[in-house]
Amino acid sequence: MRTLAALPVTLLAVAVACSCGGASSTPTEPKGPPPEALPSSLTGKIVFVRAADGANELMTMNPDATGVSGLGIEGFKPNVSPDGRRIVFATRTQNSSVLDLSNGRLTVVGTGAISPRWSPDGRKIVFWKLGTGPKDIWVMDADGSNQVRLTNGGGENLEADFSPDGSRIVFRRNTGDGGDLWTMNADGTGASLLYAGERMDSDARWSPDGTRIAFVSIVPSGSTGTTSEIFVINADGSSLVRLTQSGENWSPTWSPDGSRIAFFGFRNGPAESDLLTVRPDGTDLKLLLGGATNDHGPAYGPAP
Repeated sequence: MRTLAALPVTLLAVAVACSCGGASSTPTEPKGPPPEALPSSLTGKIVFVRAADGANELMTMNPDATGVSGLGIEGFKPNVSPDGRRIVFATRTQNSSVLDLSNGRLTVVGTGAISPRWSPDGRKIVFWKLGTGPKDIWVMDADGSNQVRLTNGGGENLEADFSPDGSRIVFRRNTGDGGDLWTMNADGTGASLLYAGERMDSDARWSPDGTRIAFVSIVPSGSTGTTSEIFVINADGSSLVRLTQSGENWSPTWSPDGSRIAFFGFRNGPAESDLLTVRPDGTDLKLLLGGATNDHGPAYGPAP
């Protein structure tokens, strides 16, 4: 039987902040930052989260880690819209919000909506729903309307991501002894097992060309321990490649051209997380941001 590994302290804090408890009550519209304080677009940028002083601020930077700047709002697991002009993210109050960079408007689009991700055309958002019932994958319009449940049981269904052509969705299914990767059609039909590791598999993200999927797998380390490592697998479930070899590594995200995968990892204990990138074959591992900061949840904007 597979057993779930303990999460690092910092990652556990993020998970508690954005994915525990019951769904919140009807939210009020939060106040966004002034438009003049925001970039007009995240094209050619990386958005990420910086944890400091009990807060988790959305940040931006260039792909070479220059030009680091804060957006002045708190959030988790950000995802940039295909046009680079909006960010959807989970909030501490267990909702999903969209920040429109053109006017600074911050809109709650989903109550109890966790790990939101844009569809390739920017018209839909896929998420898993937190509430009193089973955890399942849902999809909604970009403004939060027309919410449709895509999965119905079979375990807890979490962390969904659209394929680049919008026809398929990859997600995690927990069945009591760990979590496996599954795929299904965008309408919820045709669910099938993609990969079942030894313990838990999560954070699956489709490559820009749709041929591969990056994800995290909990693997044995030493005689009794475990680590969380980044892997890539073909979209048909073949040709598994391990990209990282040590530490705790999470939240892989593909660069727009598919040449790099960014992620965050704990290299110096659970109190400090760094942003790194690696090629999809596991070579050329590079540190993007490290040191005294605690950064996580990277996401690329569209290519220039």
